[in-house]
Amino acid sequence: MPPPRISPAAQQDIDEIYLYGVLTYGPTQADSYTNSLRGAVLLIAEHPFMGRERDEVRPPIRLWHHEAHHLFYDLIDGTVVVQRVLHHSADWTELF
Repeated sequence: MPPPRISPAAQQDIDEIYLYGVLTYGPTQADSYTNSLRGAVLLIAEHPFMGRERDEVRPPIRLWHHEAHHLFYDLIDGTVVVQRVLHHSADWTELF
């Protein structure tokens, strides 16, 4: 499997999650959590069909739940492309 790609929007989401984590929980916890998000992305890259396909939006997108966040991704030409990383309480259907 090729390495996963992170869209600019997803990278901005991760950066914002990290900043929130630093301000709320401190840098050690923020590092730990963002590292766990990176681990989830690598797991998805190894098993791209483990995320549930969500057809509420068009085109459909896959979703993987990781702790307090959802990772939304596509499989494009055999490569996992993470499109967004959103808090589980976010109304994501308006974003796709």
